[in-house]
Amino acid sequence: MRGHFDSIIVDTGGKDSKEMRKAILVSDIIIIPTIPSQYDVNVLDHMLELYAEVKDLNPKLLSLILVNRVSPNPFLTKELTNLKDYIHVTKQEMCLEDVKVLDSVIYERQAYRKAVIEGKSIKEYCDNSDKALIDFEVFYQELLTNAKKHFM
Repeated sequence: MRGHFDSIIVDTGGKDSKEMRKAILVSDIIIIPTIPSQYDVNVLDHMLELYAEVKDLNPKLLSLILVNRVSPNPFLTKELTNLKDYIHVTKQEMCLEDVKVLDSVIYERQAYRKAVIEGKSIKEYCDNSDKALIDFEVFYQELLTNAKKHFM
């Protein structure tokens, strides 16, 4: 498939499975989307443990954490700060300094739900000034920048 496509995206649903492990073994980049909630913090811990196991078998693997579904309410910024602090400490404790937390954040926006209901991508659903599209494009540009840096 590599010869036919520039990029292949595999969404494994965030559950540890044989398929997810196989996908990580042959991937160039793993993106770990993380929501600021206790449940997702537990999933993040497990994903970091899995990455620690796999990185010896796939030493070129780039691991990125994307904070996702963050409340856009400016009074709730503490949950984002707390999550990023937790990730920083956890990376140090697990000796995973090579895992990068992306600066870009995907905020909780109604446009994402509405786009899914209409069967459209966020690019198809939103106009260029929509915050949901801007959030996603900022993330995408940061992803490309990190990939180029890592693989060049």
